[in-house]
Amino acid sequence: MIPGYGALASALRCAGLLVECSFSSGTWYEETAGLSFAEYLAARPSELRNTWRRKHRKLDATDRLTKRFFEDDRDIDQAIADYGTVCAASWKPAELFPDFVPALIRLAAGLRALRLGIYYLDEIPAAAQLWIVWGGRAFICKLAHDRRFDALSLGTILTMDMFERVLGDDRPREISLGRGDDPYKKMWLPKRRERWGITAANPRTLRGLRLGLKRQAAAIYHRLRPERVG
Repeated sequence: MIPGYGALASALRCAGLLVECSFSSGTWYEETAGLSFAEYLAARPSELRNTWRRKHRKLDATDRLTKRFFEDDRDIDQAIADYGTVCAASWKPAELFPDFVPALIRLAAGLRALRLGIYYLDEIPAAAQLWIVWGGRAFICKLAHDRRFDALSLGTILTMDMFERVLGDDRPREISLGRGDDPYKKMWLPKRRERWGITAANPRTLRGLRLGLKRQAAAIYHRLRPERVG
């Protein structure tokens, strides 16, 4: 937590506001300035390295896999369509705002910040990853694969492919996996930071008083609930 966070919360309380500090999410990342792919790979858990090598060799021997990587707006309509095909066949729920990711891909492509990798198995879109490289940082935004191919570990193979390309070509100073503490993330990026939020309500207004009391009552309830259950 940054030093200014506590100071801001204290200042808001001193101003007479009802303040609630709350944890939002963890973010897994790695500082990659000057890091080669070989160095990155050597630092990964042996289980991950062995799985990648074994599955990669096995898949290469079948001659079923083809790859495409998109960094600009050439063939962008096909890229978006194939990305959507992968997501529709994956474990992920449908996007709440279905036009957002296609618009993000187009915007990133126009800025040459797009790093979209798609694997095709027997010419079928089978795995996809959307990265954005901007300001010296690489953000892993979306990843998905067709569940029919779970046993092939396409996600693991494609992730390694993306790391190799981005570390070799873009040389970012940091790569991050976005929000969330999913257990698999620490295998890929070992460092973690947290996002915290502040809710401040003005008790001198009816709306602010209602919101502030509601949030504080909820916080007290959650603190007491474990004791009640015990």
